[in-house]
Amino acid sequence: MGSLTALLLALPLAAQEPQPAVSAHAASTSTISAVPVSTGTAAPPAALSTRTAQGEPPAVLAEAVLCLETLRNNWRGSEEDLAVAISSAAVFIADGTPAALPPEAAAELRRGLTAMRDRAAAKKARRDLLRVRRALQDFFADKGGRWPSALEELVPGYLPAIPVLDLPGHGPAAAVRYVSGRLYDEEVASAVADTGGWLYFSGPASDNWGLALIDCSHQDGGTAWHDR
Repeated sequence: MGSLTALLLALPLAAQEPQPAVSAHAASTSTISAVPVSTGTAAPPAALSTRTAQGEPPAVLAEAVLCLETLRNNWRGSEEDLAVAISSAAVFIADGTPAALPPEAAAELRRGLTAMRDRAAAKKARRDLLRVRRALQDFFADKGGRWPSALEELVPGYLPAIPVLDLPGHGPAAAVRYVSGRLYDEEVASAVADTGGWLYFSGPASDNWGLALIDCSHQDGGTAWHDR
């Protein structure tokens, strides 16, 4: 059994499926333990199980295990794409858990999840910016000192695709805004339209020809994205 499969089997059932509140009598006769309902009185945490009295995992976990095992055993793509596929298969855990918690705990969890996702998106954006700029440098060297007229020229020889950004405060975006004139030569930040996508200076006449930026004015660790 793989480590991801073992992790899923170790997770409480209530973290997989939202559970309705049950009476004390119903809870005592249930074959699957659930997250205790908050009553305002502190109580020791109940033992949680991912198996029924018959020793079988709940259906949702069995299906998740089957999906993960099939992904791992039959994958033909890259390891990075496999990680993305496995991550998407586990999204239901994060989606379902808040509904199984008392309101205060659910709100705190949602804030924590949002912060984690924002940090992950920011880290990916910084990495993607470096990838785009590295691809531009390689293109420039291969083409005898010419920058591409559009970032799409980097695909597929230097990039498999224009990276999709998903910055905090924006939705997913891979669109590119192009600046071809010299209007923003003195003040690059003035060209930013805050789309959350890419900004590329494509005009040979511009002092900034070949410069790729993230078209976002929000802050990332005290630095505006367009200043990265």
